[in-house]
Order: sequence, then structure tokens, then C-alpha cells
Amino acid sequence: MQQALLSCAYCGEKLARGGRSVTCDGCETGFHIACAERADELAVETNSRLLRSDVHEITCPDCGESWTLSFDPFE
Repeated sequence: MQQALLSCAYCGEKLARGGRSVTCDGCETGFHIACAERADELAVETNSRLLRSDVHEITCPDCGESWTLSFDPFE
């Protein structure tokens, strides 16, 4: 299913609304970054690299699978 058609696991709004969102490849749970942060369930690890942009790895609050984001979740 396309990410834009899914609803946020926290607020119930469509992922296409409400700001940046992600969908877990493992369990297909979708959520807005801000909603998970408000629920205090956002787990992001930032690894800095010299002369390159930071790498942000997010962990799914439902299944625990981690993946690398292609954007800064805090911007």
C-alpha cells in the first residue's frame, strides 16, 4: 500500500498530512515523526561523519526494526 494512503498509528490522520512521516518496512506501521516524538516513543540515533551529512537511524516503536532515514527528522 502507498505510504500516503496509510494513517498515522498515533493521531489517525493520513500520513500525507501532518508533516514528515515514515513507514516501517518490517511491520508497515506508519507514523508522523512529530506524533511519535509527542508520545515519547521516537527513537532516533544520529551518527556524525566528517565532511558528510549526519546519518539518522530510526527504530520502529511497534516492532523494533531500525532503518536509515534519508532526511533529518528534527528539521
